[in-house]
Amino acid sequence: LPDEQKTPMDRDDAFSWIRWMKSSPTPMIVDVSKTFQSIINATVITDQSMERIDQTREQFLARLRCRLVLLPSGASLKGPLLEPSSSLICGKLLYGGITRYRLIGSHNSNRSPRKAGERTDIMVSSKDNLPTWIQYGGPERMYEAVDMGPCAALEVLLMAPGQGIVPEKSPQMQEMMIENLAWRPERMFGQYMSENGDG
Repeated sequence: LPDEQKTPMDRDDAFSWIRWMKSSPTPMIVDVSKTFQSIINATVITDQSMERIDQTREQFLARLRCRLVLLPSGASLKGPLLEPSSSLICGKLLYGGITRYRLIGSHNSNRSPRKAGERTDIMVSSKDNLPTWIQYGGPERMYEAVDMGPCAALEVLLMAPGQGIVPEKSPQMQEMMIENLAWRPERMFGQYMSENGDG
């Protein structure tokens, strides 16, 4: 949240959860989809926008997922992430350094998979505001923390209409998955308004 909107309780709660996130001893994925869907439903979706895409609110919200990827220093996901080929994944580094890449030929070949599209983002200070990255479903995806301390990335996933969500049930998913934590992500994340007033 912007500093002017934070209360002392918001700051204390955020600091406590950030300490918990940074102390994770193993790769972990925290699913915050329910909170994210609630925020989107209350602040972004309008009846007019739903008419344009010919979907109900429930149908559109069912296509959205949001998760935190937490990695200890130098660690990588134990297994790749896999989404349907027409899905869209937006990622944002929250702290630390992270390398992302796709695995080509890993699930339909006897050969060892090769890396493709490798990119590394590093936050030197908390004031850094690195650009959001976009990835597409289909190929298996991997994350690896730079060996400089723990890192966290926020992912927002949008699936095509009629497609199911596969990451949480995929056999490739080997990370610890946590849901329904007794926390309020909205105390750490908020909706920023652009100069023209759009979210």
